[in-house]
Amino acid sequence: MREQLNKARNSKIFSKGDIIVYIIILILLVGLFLVIFLPKVDKPLEKIQVQYDGNVIYEYDLKTNTTTQINNEFVTEQIDGNSVIVNISIGEAINILVIENNSANMIEANCSIRKDCVYSQKITKGGQTIICLPHKIRVVGIGGLSNDIVL
Repeated sequence: MREQLNKARNSKIFSKGDIIVYIIILILLVGLFLVIFLPKVDKPLEKIQVQYDGNVIYEYDLKTNTTTQINNEFVTEQIDGNSVIVNISIGEAINILVIENNSANMIEANCSIRKDCVYSQKITKGGQTIICLPHKIRVVGIGGLSNDIVL
């Protein structure tokens, strides 16, 4: 009994393997913390793209204020001062998109009672989307990489 007690007193609390495992866990936790809590660099909005069933039917370049792609079968546009009003009509489906002040907003749709796409937030940054599921329409904000680096 005394031998076991002396062995326990003389043994180390952590072996080398335990220390290596704890260091790896610590590195993973710090990395996870940095990914979650560090501010993300926003992509500036460069283009607005409208897709129907996965195909691009309209694209507007915000840098040059020009339409770069339009499918006249589904889309018509009206320029009203600084605003571009995009009418999307596919069969009975009607969606109206307004592009102004470097943003895009769906202002009208006849998709359902809830009209989730109309109540979606404006697209102001690259990567943001407005989706109208019943009409299979997706409005995507396309942005490039920012030159700013946030650490």
